[in-house]
Amino acid sequence: MTEGSAAEHVEERALGTLTTEAFLTLAQQAATQAGLTIGFTNYIGFTAYTNNGAFSWNAELAVTVANNLAQISSRTTGYNLKEPGKNQELVASVLAKIDELEGAAAHEVPTAAGDPQHKPGEELPEAASAEKTEETKNFLSFLCRCAAILLPLSSSI
Repeated sequence: MTEGSAAEHVEERALGTLTTEAFLTLAQQAATQAGLTIGFTNYIGFTAYTNNGAFSWNAELAVTVANNLAQISSRTTGYNLKEPGKNQELVASVLAKIDELEGAAAHEVPTAAGDPQHKPGEELPEAASAEKTEETKNFLSFLCRCAAILLPLSSSI
């Protein structure tokens, strides 16, 4: 779905099999690869900006996800409105990069403890399983320590 004026372009896309978090991660990577600067991020989307200089065309890219549908919009910022199609090109570029990254991620085969011989669905060797359990315990311990530090700070805000 496409809509908008010369100063704005909006497209919507179904997430398909991706979760909101997975789509937003791919979209942020795509925006960064397209040369945009991520400005604001939250759990339903983000805003990114071009940085082409004060006298060049610039835009704000907004990506939001709701009800398994992503909305990607680009709008011209500043006073340079004489660049027809630039917003549409930016959205198309980011969507193409998302598709590229999604395709690359689908072809990656996860391995156990760096073992290229491990195939998905196979049982992990006992040593690798114990190592993963220890890593998980260390990570959870780290998170608990962080929470213990941050929770008192958040109540004083």
